[in-house]
Amino acid sequence: MKQKKVDISMIPYEKCYEDSGIISSSEGTYSKSYRIENEKKTDSNVDLELIYLAFSQLFVELKNTTSQFVIRNAAIEKNEYLKRIQLEKNQDQIINEVISKYNNVLAKNIDVGHNNYKTDVILTVKVYADNSDTANQVFEELFPKLLSKVECLPGFKVYEMNLLERLELMYEIYNPGIERSFDKSLIKKSSTKEMIASSKYEKKRRDLLGLEKYYVRMFFINNIPGENTDTILHDLLSVSNNSILSVGYQPLDSMIGYSGAKRAIKNNTDVLEIPVRRTIEDRKLKRVSKVETIRDECENDSFTRSAIEILRDSASKEEPVIQASFILGLYAESIEELERDTKMLKLSASKYSCQIKTCDYMQDKAFQSVLPLAETKIDVSRVFNISRMSKILPVNINSTRTNKPMLEGLNAINDNMIFIDRNKYQIGLITGGSEQVKTYALKRDVVNSLMSSDASVVIVTTKAEKYKRFTEIFDCKLFRGVSPDLFSKDEDYGLDTDVKKARAIFLEAFVTAKDGFYNRRLMKEELKEYYEKVETDVGLINELHDFNMALDYLDLNPKRCELFRRAIGGYIVDSTIPNLDDSRVNIIETADFAEYLTTIDYLWSQSIKLKKNCKNVCVYLDGVDEFLKSETTSDYLISILDRCRRLKVPVTMVLEDPVKIVTDDDAVIELEYFLKRIQLHKILSLGPIERKYFIEKLNIPKILVPYITDREPKEGIIVSPSLNIAFNDHFENNDDPFFSIFS
Repeated sequence: MKQKKVDISMIPYEKCYEDSGIISSSEGTYSKSYRIENEKKTDSNVDLELIYLAFSQLFVELKNTTSQFVIRNAAIEKNEYLKRIQLEKNQDQIINEVISKYNNVLAKNIDVGHNNYKTDVILTVKVYADNSDTANQVFEELFPKLLSKVECLPGFKVYEMNLLERLELMYEIYNPGIERSFDKSLIKKSSTKEMIASSKYEKKRRDLLGLEKYYVRMFFINNIPGENTDTILHDLLSVSNNSILSVGYQPLDSMIGYSGAKRAIKNNTDVLEIPVRRTIEDRKLKRVSKVETIRDECENDSFTRSAIEILRDSASKEEPVIQASFILGLYAESIEELERDTKMLKLSASKYSCQIKTCDYMQDKAFQSVLPLAETKIDVSRVFNISRMSKILPVNINSTRTNKPMLEGLNAINDNMIFIDRNKYQIGLITGGSEQVKTYALKRDVVNSLMSSDASVVIVTTKAEKYKRFTEIFDCKLFRGVSPDLFSKDEDYGLDTDVKKARAIFLEAFVTAKDGFYNRRLMKEELKEYYEKVETDVGLINELHDFNMALDYLDLNPKRCELFRRAIGGYIVDSTIPNLDDSRVNIIETADFAEYLTTIDYLWSQSIKLKKNCKNVCVYLDGVDEFLKSETTSDYLISILDRCRRLKVPVTMVLEDPVKIVTDDDAVIELEYFLKRIQLHKILSLGPIERKYFIEKLNIPKILVPYITDREPKEGIIVSPSLNIAFNDHFENNDDPFFSIFS
């Protein structure tokens, strides 16, 4: 069969080595590629700082090479994507009806943004060697080091790519959306370039290329401000489900770079000497003042001047520096689609205060630069120190494989759907916005749990009427607050080595909650004395084994344990305790704060019993503000959260009035300890006082601050140790079958 003639001039390599998977782009240069895959769930406890450290170490290992990460989004069929995200039905008829409505929402909104794509991440390393055998030896020594550094990233694996895999990847880059498959049998019959080349490659205009039936436009990222988030590359790339991004890295000696930058600035600067004639002394000494003017005020000069500061600082700290280039390409089947995606890309970049520029008159060279060959053909590199570069992540640590991630809304920057697996984030907090908006967010989370798991759900609230609609839909069981035996403690599932200590924390919190002293605004000395009295009372009572023994002790010692005596005055132990197995959704309404606290303690005991029977429960605390107003109640809440996290009992809480907590001198101290236990924050619109506090304590990137400032209901940000994202959950009107559930 006669081969179709193709233009191979645009493919920038010279020779391939089938046995080793090496490709030579020019004499003495050899490259090898590695596929980076995310294979399992990321532990939500992994700190971003550890991930940054892993990338810093990776760049250090690659210091004697030229390297490149290629990130490629390739469109997949919508039906295939829907199969991945839609939920399967189960045995519960009521939940199945909700799942059907949820799946319809996904199907209706799949065309909003660019959702149906898969992402490949390829690391290519280029070395200089005398021959391919020497280069192969270098790669063999390098691979174990790459393996150890990449696998420091939770859930990630690295695999060597053979020659056919590399050629097939380049074939897909040159032939997007082409139905014919890559013919591996031709490797022995024709040149590899003919195998991968596009049959149609046209330099259409100064700002785009023609590639088969697609148009391609190439851009470079001109500037990335330091305060941007770690997900910026993937967020920019995801404006299209058919796009590619190359990040090229070239190590740089800071002293040589500094000298070169200084020389370039000097060559582009005119120095004019102007005589100073203010005084007689000036004239005698013939003093002059020097005025510098820039000959060509261009971007290169601006970036050279900023680079010299980085180089000087890095040299003084002996910190490695690196040159990096960011080149991005968008594919589209029509000019109109390409223009729309271009506008979306520039809009997304502007939200990050990031500069994106079209590679005018350089489209051909820019396209060659994104091929996985570690060959950057255009000069758009910028200087970064290693610590800054390691925070611009080429891998998406939030796209880990998971069983049932649930829709949280749309990405407010690029309109893509946001899916989160709450199994990775056991402890969550919702705050900001009006009471109605926070309740809506809590209900969304409850329904997500019901659809994605078989766990029972318990909502603790002081206002059960807010959940009237829930009660109708899910046949909820409504209970009053629980007053259990204060001394009855199950074995703590092996989590607490000192059960007596755990009971003491609870009893101190109970006494404080019943007394409500924190509402009296005591002085510091009085406060300290009060806590000491509580500790003394509980210390005596905690030696007893049950509630009746405590009552007998108080009768025999009428002058002791005054605070505890006052706390249990009128306390009646419930004869019947709610059974959480009877319903999937249970709502417990409490009359006061002390009852709220005893209810939570009861739920902890129930969680242990359910776990022992291989059953699960999700707990929702609608209002935890009171816990933060005293040391003892705050300590108790934190101890419960720590145990729930270890037992893998998801807890989601609502902070109702953050401004009151932030402006309370005592509560704000407890808030800081409390926030350290939260693994997933959903923050809605905040006022200026509490917004400033949360920005500082959660290290919220500057780019996301507008999304918690005077926002519409159902808009905000989601923050975790490994995730910062703006969301919009305002999908439909309340009459939509799915979203009407939350009204």
